[in-house]
Amino acid sequence: MTNHWSATVSALVVVFALILGVVVHFNGCQADNDEVYDALRSEGVIHSVKLHGIGVGKCDADERSREFDAINANGHRVHGIVCCGLVSKGCTVRW
Repeated sequence: MTNHWSATVSALVVVFALILGVVVHFNGCQADNDEVYDALRSEGVIHSVKLHGIGVGKCDADERSREFDAINANGHRVHGIVCCGLVSKGCTVRW
């Protein structure tokens, strides 16, 4: 019974690792609100910011993401995505 239990746990760990790898690979992590707002402020986008969900596949595999709608400094409506590094890289705004 112990060998069966050990094999089951090992199989579950492998499945979990594979799922986690796929999620991270396809930008399955959402960027934090504060860092997204900071990145948008640095680009001059400060009016009527509305954050949306994750931009799956729109950033590099090692980045977290967040889509947004806002009004830029010129008064134009804009839509884009903020991509933030998972560990040390900062955030970039993509239009």
